[in-house]
Amino acid sequence: MPSLQLTSLDVISAVIWHSHEKQVELHQHFLPQTVSEQHKEKQTSAAFCTTSWFWSRFHCSDPCCPQPVEVERPDMPRGLSCLSSPEGAEGRYETPPASELHRLMWTKKGTSSHLDEVQPRIYIGDMYAAKDKRTLQAHHITHVLNAADGKFNVNTGPSYYRDTRITYHGVEAFDMPSFNLSPFFYPAANFIKNALSSPTGKVFVHCAMGLSRSSTLVLAYLMIHENMTLVDALKAVSANRNISPNQGFLEQLRELDQKLHCQGSSRSRSSNGRT
Repeated sequence: MPSLQLTSLDVISAVIWHSHEKQVELHQHFLPQTVSEQHKEKQTSAAFCTTSWFWSRFHCSDPCCPQPVEVERPDMPRGLSCLSSPEGAEGRYETPPASELHRLMWTKKGTSSHLDEVQPRIYIGDMYAAKDKRTLQAHHITHVLNAADGKFNVNTGPSYYRDTRITYHGVEAFDMPSFNLSPFFYPAANFIKNALSSPTGKVFVHCAMGLSRSSTLVLAYLMIHENMTLVDALKAVSANRNISPNQGFLEQLRELDQKLHCQGSSRSRSSNGRT
């Protein structure tokens, strides 16, 4: 049997190959641990975040902390319920979810006429009433707010009422959940307020069917200028007319409700600080 002769080059190659095998083995051995450690770090971070969120319910200035959930107290006046400090933790307000707001509208039995008085001197109706000037004059309407203004909507405009004493304001809105109606909340609310500033003023707010766009603007007015919560406004209007703001408009009203509560709370704290 011939003898095996190894040269120095063979020995060096074997050592290098063996070293490479060990490196691969070590890499495969430690890699899962490294990944596992990273996973543990993520779990620890998540646990810390959860703990931070728990304490943020009492006080947290970190912008990544979730906002505290507000809870309504029946005896709390509007505008004094937004949580701003640990001392106010028991006086918090929560705008109901959309599902609860829908329930409020469905359980109230209003009417579905072409024109209904939903609040003193505030009427909601459809495009048929908007185009019936005799009916408007019979109800002594002085102002018309068209929530479906525009060429492809209820295209009346100020010229349509030029032979009457009616003051006109148009909002070119579309009854789609994706449409942002909130920029028109304050201009429309101010128009209604100005209409009612006269003892004989009466305002008719309409869209195509008198269900979604027009009712949303009336609800916004009641919240902005009549100091009503969204729930109170919904109850007041739906008791006199069947209304149905679309899902997007309802969410925008919820945001307005929360904003008004926070603003009212801030004004109240500032006033208390000066006294």
